[in-house]
This record gives sequence, C-alpha cells and structure tokens, in this order.
Amino acid sequence: MLESAPSAVFICRYLTARESMKVEALMEEKPGDPGDRMAYLGQLVEAAALGLVGWEGVTDEHGAAVAFEPGRLPDLLSLRELQELVWKKLAEVTLSEGDQKKSESPSASGTG
Repeated sequence: MLESAPSAVFICRYLTARESMKVEALMEEKPGDPGDRMAYLGQLVEAAALGLVGWEGVTDEHGAAVAFEPGRLPDLLSLRELQELVWKKLAEVTLSEGDQKKSESPSASGTG
C-alpha cells in the first residue's frame, strides 16, 4: 500500500529471475542530468509495470475508479510512489526467494 493512496492495492505476480534482474538494472540507472529525467521516468514505469497484473482502489482526481492500464501509472502516481511500488515489489520477491531457499535446504544437523 502506498502512503498517499492508502486504499489502493497493486496486484503483482511473482517475477521471474530474468524480470527481477531487469527491474534491478532499471532501478540502478539514475539520470545523469535534468534532460534524462524523462528517460528515468520511462525506466521507472517499465520496472513498475513488470509483473503488475491489476489494481484495486485506484481512483482519479474526481474519485472515479480507474480501469487497470499500467501505462497510466505516471498519470496516477507520484515519482516517489512509483519508486516505492518498485522497491516493495523487489523486496517481496527477494524475501519470498529467501524463504523458499530456507525451506528447501536441509538442516545443518542433517536431521531434517
């Protein structure tokens, strides 16, 4: 849930390993000068849209529900909210992969 849109819920599927790496690469590329800000916005929207399969509670400035269309993200969210959406998605994937590895690894004692 995003700070300025507390009722909005963004529904994401798990990212593949390739998608996760792509999102990380997109987030590492920072704009070098003010002219690159639009390019960064494009990268951010691409990263936010990867794995995004729906949303609930997203409204426009008049309070009307907005139909799901990832291309509308930059019109609905602030730059900070887009970044937050991407980082939360990456954190969830990282946590899930870590939890999965723990559950698959044999115990150190070898007793199960």
